[in-house]
Amino acid sequence: ALFWFLLAVYLLTYSPRFHSSDGLAMFSTAESLARRGEWDIDQIRWMGLQQGTFGLDGRLYSRKGVGVSLLELPLVWLGLTVPIWGAATTALLFNAIVTAATGAIVLLYLQRLGYDHRVALVAGLTFGLATLAWPYAKTCFSDPLAGLCLVGAALALLRFRDKGRAPDVFWAGLALAVAVAARYANAILIVPFLGLLLFQIAKQQISHQPSAISQPPTSNLQSLISALTAFGLPLAAVAAAIALY
Repeated sequence: ALFWFLLAVYLLTYSPRFHSSDGLAMFSTAESLARRGEWDIDQIRWMGLQQGTFGLDGRLYSRKGVGVSLLELPLVWLGLTVPIWGAATTALLFNAIVTAATGAIVLLYLQRLGYDHRVALVAGLTFGLATLAWPYAKTCFSDPLAGLCLVGAALALLRFRDKGRAPDVFWAGLALAVAVAARYANAILIVPFLGLLLFQIAKQQISHQPSAISQPPTSNLQSLISALTAFGLPLAAVAAAIALY
């Protein structure tokens, strides 16, 4: 319900225009992929090196994170398919959806921490309606997607703390991988999230093994390897894809 309410508010204040060359560059990559199956942004070649780099083939390519461009593809394709909308008009709905989802995850995160439902709801509404999240929902920036992924990764690790399930660690790693794909500088945040994961694993092993003599080393090592593998696989896959790009 919170997601749909925030999305409705964002749609009421929706503005189909680009606010910076950053958003235009990320949209151009998605548009080229949808129209021609190519990665270049030659349609904004007039910007020169402001938002891109010339490749060996002489074409211009965006320096921005490719994550937003790839996730915008369904909206861009929809805009090209429905004649009355247009690719840019639908692509600029992306961050409205992302920001509304972030507000819902903030609510879920606080509920998982044990806060009252009303407190969690007020926090989600405060995030969605009384912070910079609302203005950013009108843009084509990468910040909203990065924010969604970081809050989502935090929620996944919180679920892992409570339930100890490896899939939650995988979702945390995948969320961080998408955050890095959205903005490459987010890679530095992998370190504190990894530290938090290791802390939670150590805490679980201590709580489950009250006696140091009775601890099975192989079992502890296997659980550690399993968690680190689940966390690292999506990060490694996305890192390889970014390097290839």
